[in-house]
Amino acid sequence: MGKRTYRSVEIQKVSAAKVLLALATQLVFIALDIAKRRVVAAITDDKGETPTLFHFANPTEVPLLLALVRDLKAAGRNVHIILEPTGTYGDYVLHAAHRDDIETFMVSPKRTHDAAEIFDGVPSKHDPKDATIIARLHAQKLSKAWAPMSEERRELRALIDEREIFAAPLREHLGRVEAHLTRAWPELLEVVDVATRISVLRWLRDYADPATVRADPTKATEALRKLSRDAMKAGTLEAIIASAMRHQGPRLSAGERRMLTQLFEEVVRLHDRCEQVDARMEKAIDALPARTTMRQMLGVATTAALLALVGDPTEFGSASALEKGCGLNLKECSSGERQGRGVHITKRGPGVARKYLFLLALRKVKDDAIVRAWYQRRRSFVADDKRSAVVAVMRKLVRALWHVSRGEAFDATKLFDVRRLGVVPTALATDSTREVAA
Repeated sequence: MGKRTYRSVEIQKVSAAKVLLALATQLVFIALDIAKRRVVAAITDDKGETPTLFHFANPTEVPLLLALVRDLKAAGRNVHIILEPTGTYGDYVLHAAHRDDIETFMVSPKRTHDAAEIFDGVPSKHDPKDATIIARLHAQKLSKAWAPMSEERRELRALIDEREIFAAPLREHLGRVEAHLTRAWPELLEVVDVATRISVLRWLRDYADPATVRADPTKATEALRKLSRDAMKAGTLEAIIASAMRHQGPRLSAGERRMLTQLFEEVVRLHDRCEQVDARMEKAIDALPARTTMRQMLGVATTAALLALVGDPTEFGSASALEKGCGLNLKECSSGERQGRGVHITKRGPGVARKYLFLLALRKVKDDAIVRAWYQRRRSFVADDKRSAVVAVMRKLVRALWHVSRGEAFDATKLFDVRRLGVVPTALATDSTREVAA
């Protein structure tokens, strides 16, 4: 192949007249390899061949691209713009094209990657080549039409993104809480799961040092009871105070107490911000009466995450398609020396959605006896690979969700063979719509 096969020129050097001379087909493809600053484009015929390569600045020269498309349409050509859904860099082009009534399509980046060597026999990858590959894949109908998100989905996505602003550092700080308490007050971790008890975290802002509790146990007890709004069991409360009384470690220094106080104050602040976002998220979900069964099964945050990041489950043609959209379908990699490596989930699609599904699976395992029995019978659970067993539960729940989204109530007896599990179905002891703090 020629040395300059993939050479591109500036967009100013490309005109509709030149394109019309080079392409005789009624349908014209403009395939874009999107980047933050420099976009490479390939104009091809309806077979993805005879490319004219050019580049332009994103977003400042996008109007030049749109002007070129308008000129081609004025000449009677039908134009398709095709790109990959890579991050947010292509959003400006997509929405600008949509405003101009230009048909836009998406090609999976995985398809582009896998086709690197197909068309020219060379495994190299670079922007001009990717643009031509995108055009050829679209010509083979391996793309999907793009349409802007609904206002409902955009609002839910914004709420999920806002929640992650606070939830991500909250998870990090909760890890630090356990690490510091292991050193400063390990007895407390033996009697209560601090990370799931916001009342204890609020209390620790003033009582992070066990010596402070020992100095006035009555006052410390009353403060903890008040913060828990009398909801904490007497035995748990007494065990927390007793753990401080039997603590044998050294007294914290002034700097250590100050650090722990700041840590617990930040944890409480982030938790409260998550609660505020969750309240707005709940209102948004309440305004969608068709999602009632989904909310009952998933909870507010998980429902919002799936609708925002994966899409409406009713738009997927089958439970398998929804599973694939969540990145939970299986792939096998056992060729040659990798024999026996087993199968793994593909992890395609939004990782945040899988995170919420993972938390959902943990809640179901905890609250539903049928789900828990099936989980504990997994080969991976027996082999002490509990994460894989939780993923197996996730896959089952997503398949159930396809039916639940269509109005059916979640019923674990329809999802699992209760006779083989030897479990008598009982009502859940806890409300499955409640969300884990973070």
